[in-house]
Amino acid sequence: NNYWIIVTDANGCEDSTMAQVPGGAAISGNAIVAHVRCNGDFSGSIDLSMTSGTAPYFFAWTGGSNDEDLTGLQAGTYQVHVTDAGGCTWSELFSVHEPENITSEGSVTTHDNGFNISAPGAMDGSITVEATGGTSPYSYFWSTGSTEASIDGLSVGMYTVTITDANGCTRVQEFILTGPEGLEVPTGFTP
Repeated sequence: NNYWIIVTDANGCEDSTMAQVPGGAAISGNAIVAHVRCNGDFSGSIDLSMTSGTAPYFFAWTGGSNDEDLTGLQAGTYQVHVTDAGGCTWSELFSVHEPENITSEGSVTTHDNGFNISAPGAMDGSITVEATGGTSPYSYFWSTGSTEASIDGLSVGMYTVTITDANGCTRVQEFILTGPEGLEVPTGFTP
């Protein structure tokens, strides 16, 4: 603000002048928040930038860090208190989010005999898997080499699918297909 100073001496003579006390800009900042890529990991970050105030700045984050930026974060809420060279302070809360876990459900063929394969040696089984959670779209890679959500022409055995979401997060699911055993001829049997 502006302040007037009036000086009067012993004889009643006076003089005046104006003095100005400048004000600094209010301290503030903003941040770019990178959210966690895969559920449960530590890939989040907060890139803080001070937009006003007087440098240098002192940073105090919940958790004890005095760095301007934070990396290697898991999902949660983070608060920063910033003090500039003039003693002015600014506080802000930032939220780091994470996607849900990738989950999947599989549908396996079941024949009239109750098995996934109709007869010994047959290759008529199929599996369809549907993914949710994570970050779509999803890609699939089966132990057979297929990259589709559904595979068929399967025989008795175990099959594994690796589901990968748009962030590179993965889920592995296994399926075991069963079928009837082959007819065994008793030892010593003569037709």
